[in-house]
Amino acid sequence: MAGVGHPAWNLLTGTLTGYVLLGINIVLGIFLMPFTMFHLGQSNYGLWMLVASMTAYFQLLDLGYGNGLVRQITQADAQGDENGVNEVLSTFLVVYGALGLVALAATALLALTVLPRFPNLSPEQIPTAQWVLGLLGFRVAIGFPMGIFGAVTTARQRFVLTGCVAIA
Repeated sequence: MAGVGHPAWNLLTGTLTGYVLLGINIVLGIFLMPFTMFHLGQSNYGLWMLVASMTAYFQLLDLGYGNGLVRQITQADAQGDENGVNEVLSTFLVVYGALGLVALAATALLALTVLPRFPNLSPEQIPTAQWVLGLLGFRVAIGFPMGIFGAVTTARQRFVLTGCVAIA
């Protein structure tokens, strides 16, 4: 089940969608940071960035599986093997589910052991930091298995769909 339409059209529309996504991310980055800093205040914005940087490291748990998933789906599609696609997706759902659980465990470990000992956090900030870390860690944990859907659209060269979902 290859991509829809002519490959050159898929490439062109996918590229344009990617540029639109890049432009939106640039504009959001320029305007959202001052907006967020104004509404949260300097101290809470720093707390937000600290916790966000901690959870950003959880993305390393992917270990390149996403690219491998795209490759395996593409190979199975090229052979017309729908059962192969289903087997690959089922396997990666289990793998990504396990990675999500590892991310949740790491989130709990960081929230309960590292944040209370963090040198520059006041006692009033620790519960807020733990709560925000829990939310962001949960988002990362469910993001692993949900990433399978994006891999399918990428493998089947539905770049416009992938870009539109990212924009939304």
